[in-house]
Amino acid sequence: MIENGYASVSESDCPNQICVNSKAISSVGETIACLPHHLIIEIVQKENP
Repeated sequence: MIENGYASVSESDCPNQICVNSKAISSVGETIACLPHHLIIEIVQKENP
């Protein structure tokens, strides 16, 4: 879920729920990982053209 400039995982069917219990992220370099689903969410800096 992306809301008010923050990204988070609101629900998942993985057994450990680490991604759901991670804090919302908003700064470059922050990540949320769900290893059972091979999912990585990372805040990256937008490149200037």
